[in-house]
Parts: sequence; C-alpha cells; structure tokens
Amino acid sequence: MRCRDPGKKRRWEKWLEKQDPFTQSEIEKRDEFLRGFSLFLHSLGLSANRITLLGGILTFIWFFGYSILDVDKLLFHVGFVALISLTDILDGSVARNNDNVTLRGILGDHFRDLGFSLYAGWIGLSYGLPVPLYLSFIAIEAIILYFKWHSFLGF
Repeated sequence: MRCRDPGKKRRWEKWLEKQDPFTQSEIEKRDEFLRGFSLFLHSLGLSANRITLLGGILTFIWFFGYSILDVDKLLFHVGFVALISLTDILDGSVARNNDNVTLRGILGDHFRDLGFSLYAGWIGLSYGLPVPLYLSFIAIEAIILYFKWHSFLGF
C-alpha cells in the first residue's frame, strides 16, 4: 500500500501484521489485480466509502423488494447478491490502492456484511435453511466484526 501519511501507514501495517499469511497474500494479490480499475474508479469520484455505501443501499433495496414488494424470483436474489458482492470485492482494493483506508470504511464494510448476512440468512430461512445454521452464520459474522474492530483500534 502506498501511503503518504506516516500515521495511516503505521496503523495499516500494524493491522496487516495481525492477519494470517493467507489473508495478507490474498489482499496483496487482489489489490495488484484490481489496481488499474480501482485507480480508475477513484478518478471518477467513487471512493471506497461510497462503494461501501452503495453496497449498503443495494442491501436495503434487496430487503425492500423482497419484504415489501414481495418479489421472490431467483434472478432477483442472484442479481442483488452479485451486485452487493461486487461492492464488497472492490471497496477494500479501492481504499488501499488510493491511500484512503479509513475506520469509517472498515466498519461500514463489516456492518454491510453483517446486514447482508442477516438478510441472506433470513431469506434462506424462508427456503428451509435450518435455524441453528443461520444463527451460526450470524455469530461468525458478529465475531469477525468484533475482531476487526478490536485489531484495527488496538484495544
């Protein structure tokens, strides 16, 4: 990660040191693969936080479409899962490749993931997903959110 602010760089390096080697390698490879595209998105004014916000809005629209408008078509679900997943793939690389990693973005990313997991699981329940499996997914996502918060803030 290129970083002009020494404080941000130290915080990022400290966080990265706490990650397992597989996570470090995956982050570096994904960032390198998406470097050109993430620089292009940032030049268009699409910051990582805006991409994360877009993912949250898409999650809300997905919820609204299924819950309120009663749209229950497989293509509807697959389309929203694909779009929300794309925002999840892009936001981190855009932030790291443009020296724009922020606490707000990290937490926004994980809260969007938690909302996505809650909602996807809720839809899964309506299709027969066992409740204990759903609760285990939510518990895992909540634990991940806690550890990300903990490791980034250094508590």
